[in-house]
Amino acid sequence: MPRDTNQSPSLLVSLKLSLNFWTIAGILLWLIICVENRLLVFNLDILKIFAASALFYAALGLVLWLPVLIGSKLLKKIRLFGQNQRTLELGSHWVIAFLMSFLYSMHLDYFPSIRVLSATGMLLTFLLVIVGIITAFCFIKIYQTLRYLSFFRAYFRTLLSSALLIILVYGGFVIVDTLHRLNQKKVASDLNTALPTDAKVLFLGFDAGTWDAINPLVKAGKMPNFARLMEGAVTTRLKTNIPTLSSILWTTIATGKLQNKHGVNESISIMVPRLNQNVITFPRFLGAYQVADYLSRHGVFDIIPMTSTARHTKAIWNILTDYQKRVGIVGWWGSFPPEPVNGVVISDHSSMEKTEMGKAKGLYSQSEAAEDAAKSSVYPPELSAELDTIAAQTQSLSLEELNYFIAADSAKLTYVNTLTGWDRTKIECILKMSYLTDKYFKLCTEHLLDKESFDLLTAYFFETDAIAHCYWQFRDGVSHYFPRITPDDLAKYRDVVDNAYINADRILGSIMEHVPEDTHIIIISDHGFELEKIAGSYCVRHEYAPDGILLMRGPYFNPNAKFTEPPHLQDITPTILTLLGIPIGADMDGRVLKEVFNGEFLEKYPLRTIPSHDRGQHFRARATLSAEDQILRDKLRSLGYIQ
Repeated sequence: MPRDTNQSPSLLVSLKLSLNFWTIAGILLWLIICVENRLLVFNLDILKIFAASALFYAALGLVLWLPVLIGSKLLKKIRLFGQNQRTLELGSHWVIAFLMSFLYSMHLDYFPSIRVLSATGMLLTFLLVIVGIITAFCFIKIYQTLRYLSFFRAYFRTLLSSALLIILVYGGFVIVDTLHRLNQKKVASDLNTALPTDAKVLFLGFDAGTWDAINPLVKAGKMPNFARLMEGAVTTRLKTNIPTLSSILWTTIATGKLQNKHGVNESISIMVPRLNQNVITFPRFLGAYQVADYLSRHGVFDIIPMTSTARHTKAIWNILTDYQKRVGIVGWWGSFPPEPVNGVVISDHSSMEKTEMGKAKGLYSQSEAAEDAAKSSVYPPELSAELDTIAAQTQSLSLEELNYFIAADSAKLTYVNTLTGWDRTKIECILKMSYLTDKYFKLCTEHLLDKESFDLLTAYFFETDAIAHCYWQFRDGVSHYFPRITPDDLAKYRDVVDNAYINADRILGSIMEHVPEDTHIIIISDHGFELEKIAGSYCVRHEYAPDGILLMRGPYFNPNAKFTEPPHLQDITPTILTLLGIPIGADMDGRVLKEVFNGEFLEKYPLRTIPSHDRGQHFRARATLSAEDQILRDKLRSLGYIQ
């Protein structure tokens, strides 16, 4: 093969170069997807992902060919990067692929607190472009060297070498993964049992709760139940993580692991219907997630709200089940389909499953509800019949309940109760839906507490987040940033956010009436909420939300705890495991908050560690489509989590 010259390649050679580069990129992407998702057995669906990846990026190569060709000719004229057009084209393709792989991740994963359009954010983007150009030079040198070796002359030999690379990487991953799982199984026999702490834990989550809203209301005497618990309790800010997507954060809380380990990266999951382990995580490499989203919208894959099967690791209720602890899970993010546990799961779908409640809220038809009846949203399935009475109580608002939030008369009540679905254009609709959802889960929690005793009962409440998304701009001290708000709307809605917190206090007080005095109470939020200024405009999203709340009270807790470092979301599960006498996993990212325990507890029940609670298990299962999927997608869309 002759050496490169300054002669420009033909249009056909240029097109072939572009198609080859992006097709190979698609093949490598497919390999990364298989490795990340442990798809170790080839079948038709894996080949389907392979074909989709290769074809999509071949098409991208076709689209980019002409712009790159024109750009390379301009670069050749200015002689800044040399005059060989073939290498200029190849380098341009590399820089585009490099930026597609790392630009989004840099801003979202590595420097999430730095806003993209800020001076620092733009500087980081510029630096990444420079790094892309430098690595492009390195890539071109390797490419040129390989071209001179006889082994790489024939095109089919290049394909053969790529195939061998895939087999070697794939086989190497299988070996490493097998050895890793074997090491996880090595657990001393004394670590397979829990220490007898006899602690009982009530663990409540209030999404987007912030001390900035709670403390003034407590001081004003409007949140008496929080005030009572805060006396003699550990209270502090809980460090959140970015991105502040609730699906990611509540999974981090439940697993003690960050998103790169627990596998939940979005509020939705991408499902390959016929694949045995059918929820697939698509990496950000080469914009793969955006590609999967595009293919899903065109019927190649299914998009469903985040499910329990999106997790790659055990949650706290799975771990407690392994140690014969009794658990109750109510309304947790992504808890459908419900997992078999030693206890009860009332999944996040449950509040929409009941035919009567669903029809009253205008969620779906009688026939759709009947079709979905076989897919129970609770575990064990027979629990569903017990919840019928609760469902009947959460079909609509009463006048008293509507007046919890806004001044209303019977006409206003009639209007609000005719609103259906998650329609953000009618903000009273969000108020109604979030209130009835939380009311349902509150009543479910009280039902379980009255029915039996649990080692851990955890319940999640959503209203403080949903109402903040829609009503935060009406608050005093905030509304002047939104000049389009009318005086009439300001008068009607200025207190709705505070009233949502007051209602959260009602929920807490009602639940506490069913809880024994010696129960350990843990209350948290995944993040706070505040006015944000993004790209020069004010908004009420929580893209860069402040920290959440942490309140801990119980016999084994020290109310005068002083933290050596701020507690984080991932610290909650290790701390609860320690409280219940269960060893923590060495693969957890969180730490035990030793500061919160009184001295006697840790002396009597010392910390213990095992390699992993996953015990070498591929913790994945098959996701299930349900009639509630579209409802939840509408809900996520109304709150700005998805487009």
